[in-house]
Amino acid sequence: MKLSREVRKLENTWGRGDFPKHLEWIKIRGVRGWAGERIDFKFPIVAIVGENGVGKSTILQSAASIYKDSSKTKNEQYYPSTFFPDTAWEELTDIEIKASIREGSNSLEISVRKPTTRWRGIESRRERNVEYLDLRRIQPLDARMGYSSAPSGNFDLVLLI
Repeated sequence: MKLSREVRKLENTWGRGDFPKHLEWIKIRGVRGWAGERIDFKFPIVAIVGENGVGKSTILQSAASIYKDSSKTKNEQYYPSTFFPDTAWEELTDIEIKASIREGSNSLEISVRKPTTRWRGIESRRERNVEYLDLRRIQPLDARMGYSSAPSGNFDLVLLI
């Protein structure tokens, strides 16, 4: 596939490390059917697109949960349990969300995991401003009725600032 001139410029800038703090990849295991797949983020702006139910929201929620938000109080933080809670029907275990974060010229692998009943790795999360917007909550009701209307779908946005 041939890249446009603008995308090649972005790719060259990204390769030089001109974006000193960014998420390089994320690997999700044990959540909503994910079995250890890794998603690479090769550009500073990434669009995640796909049909309903393929895992777009899981990727974004995982990305939001691996950071400690430096702009929020403890009660306002995003935690993995915010997005992946235990329910009366299911208690989640054997979950791991790993990521590689580039900070300057160094890459650091971090993870949050739930091997049994408690999340681990929460204390060692890196700080960054994180905004997670679940846009399906602001769609009109008829657009949220599921598969009955083709253009509906889930709309989420994560900003890592």
